[in-house]
Amino acid sequence: MDILGGAPGRTTEPGSTTDALIGEARARMPERLSARDLAVSGLLSAAFLAAAVGLALASPEGGRHPGVVLVVAFGAAYAACSCIDFEVSSGTGVPTMLVLVPMLFALPPGWVPLVVAAGLLAGGAWEWRRGALHPERGLVLLSGAWHAVGPALVLALDGAPDPHLSDWPTYTAALAAQFGFDLASTGLRERIAFGVPARVLAPALARVWTIDLLLAPVAFLAALATLDDIYAWLLVLPAAALLAEMARDRRGRITEALWLAHAYRTVDREAHRDALTGVGNRLAWDEAVALADSQGSEPVSVIIADLDGLKRTNDEHGHEAGDALIRAAADTIRGEVRESDLVARLGGDEFGVLLAGASRERCRLTARRIARALSDHPPVRGVRLAASLGWAATPEVATVSEAERVADQRMYHAKQAHLATRDPA
Repeated sequence: MDILGGAPGRTTEPGSTTDALIGEARARMPERLSARDLAVSGLLSAAFLAAAVGLALASPEGGRHPGVVLVVAFGAAYAACSCIDFEVSSGTGVPTMLVLVPMLFALPPGWVPLVVAAGLLAGGAWEWRRGALHPERGLVLLSGAWHAVGPALVLALDGAPDPHLSDWPTYTAALAAQFGFDLASTGLRERIAFGVPARVLAPALARVWTIDLLLAPVAFLAALATLDDIYAWLLVLPAAALLAEMARDRRGRITEALWLAHAYRTVDREAHRDALTGVGNRLAWDEAVALADSQGSEPVSVIIADLDGLKRTNDEHGHEAGDALIRAAADTIRGEVRESDLVARLGGDEFGVLLAGASRERCRLTARRIARALSDHPPVRGVRLAASLGWAATPEVATVSEAERVADQRMYHAKQAHLATRDPA
């Protein structure tokens, strides 16, 4: 489920459009609903309640007579899983399939949408107590329960069957109905309330559905186990705890990407851009370092690179050749890191790279990759690119500012070693 990672030189964090949607969604959570969102979510919630109550009253029970304890257990488990959120676009993916599928076979299917709604509201109440959710957003949670209507309706029409692998066509139809109802309700709200077009929403929903598809087989095994013991589905809940840790890690990395991407976007302003290379300048670097130090929650790595032989290039080939060398170095370094990482020219022939969420090992490998890319670069006006590099990372050092100082010292020692084997720069 982790969509981070990838080839060097390409962004591995969510794209800029998705970044913006996630940032906007986070900012909206503690706030009241806009008038348009309130109207859309209210209508969707009212329609859901009417459909869910009607389904509960009209659908067959399939010989199932669950007690209050079982119903409450499903609601509580669903609430807990609904708080494990994988942020995608303006919404979140949650591993509730682990509870939804067993619930469809342990309870009368017509009851399931109402239990799902109760679980979502209970999970929302927990977020509200933490100050992370405005009470009005209970309407958004309630309208989000539409996805449960689809599979409940399919299984109710099939007479509330017990789980059997031979009935896979029915389960495929139930899953398709779940995605269909989810697409219709989510797409309607996002389009009317926020103007999010389908082309932006579709990739986000695809990621959510991928989570559901990957969890569905495990959830079905839990449903099969309920044939022997009605509470056997509880054995899948430790997997939810593992997913919670993964979601927490993903959220932290998205947070780092968001604030560092924001710092990097300021480079687009003339005052923060180096005129020669187009990367950040010293002002952009200092602001980003200060911002990173103020955050202080996730690892941040610093790489300092200083070109070798620039003075000799200026003396022998002219400053125009030296400028070309600096521009080539900036382009090469920029190509070896993520788009969300900050590259800045700190002065003369010195560059800095700020890597959000990067461990010590990843910083070391990135520095090695940059050094190799510079040395492998074709000659620029007859001069080969070469640089001395130093690097450091938090939390091995206390602050990002300290990491910059340590990286600069290591770069200086590397340059002295190079000078011992070649003419002075």
